[in-house]
Order: sequence, then structure tokens, then C-alpha cells
Amino acid sequence: MTQAALRDLLADALALWDLRGRVGAEGAGVAVTVAGTRATVMPADPALRPVRWFVTTPERADRAAASIAGVLGVLRVWAEAQGDAAARAPAQGEA
Repeated sequence: MTQAALRDLLADALALWDLRGRVGAEGAGVAVTVAGTRATVMPADPALRPVRWFVTTPERADRAAASIAGVLGVLRVWAEAQGDAAARAPAQGEA
């Protein structure tokens, strides 16, 4: 999967999950930002097969994924948690 295709897929996933966020290039991989928090998806070295991707979130570094379905699963749980935290946080100036 090309970097551009991965960016498009992850942007579509955020929209499908009804989450606001940004998706952009990050080195050889892709960065996803939701509610000001960033996760990255990096391709694995081909020698590491069956691992194809590494997903890094603030809570966990280099989580291995053997498929794009695995990447989407990790990102969905992470992104929804960020969206929930943002929805619970008081607006600026509120306590």
C-alpha cells in the first residue's frame, strides 16, 4: 500500500467513525491527529513479515500489526478514546 493510499484510507476511516482529525505524511508513514493527540503508522521492514505495520500512540510505542485491519482496529480504539476525552473536557474558560 502506498503512503498516499494509506493516508486516504485513514482519512476515510476517521470520517466513517465520525471523528474529527487530520491525517498527513510522517516520514515513510502516516500521522493521525485527533483532539490534539498524535498517532503514527509506519511500514515495517520486509524482513519482519508477517508484521507489516507499526502503530505508535502516546500510550504505546511500536505496536505490531500484520494487516491493515489490525492497524484500523488499533487506531479506532485510540481515536475514539481521544474523541471521548475531548467531548468530556470543559471548553476553554469553563471549569
